[in-house]
Amino acid sequence: MTVDIVSSQVRKESGSKGATYCPNVKVGFRFAGEARESELQISQLPCSPIKLSALNTARDFRVGKTIDVYVNPENPSGVRFESYSLGWGFYVTLVIGCFALLFMAYLRFIKLTKASKGRD
Repeated sequence: MTVDIVSSQVRKESGSKGATYCPNVKVGFRFAGEARESELQISQLPCSPIKLSALNTARDFRVGKTIDVYVNPENPSGVRFESYSLGWGFYVTLVIGCFALLFMAYLRFIKLTKASKGRD
């Protein structure tokens, strides 16, 4: 679905570990004949402790720009950017987890091999 960006700004959120900056992009569109406005979900981890990073993301979505998005028909307020990502943290964790599992399997294999040699 094609939507228009109606606002693009950065909001500051304060937490226990300090401030983070989040791009806040709102889009306008028509769904089922009704005019709607919703916050755009850019990625799983769009916020950053670096304000410039959030500002650059917000600049990519300038007001008036038309973009393609996915709209959840059961919840039209759920609008995701077409190249929605789970974020680099997810993929790094996934790769490290796979290597850890392989390493643990390798250690178990070595332990079993040593145990069988000890019985001979």
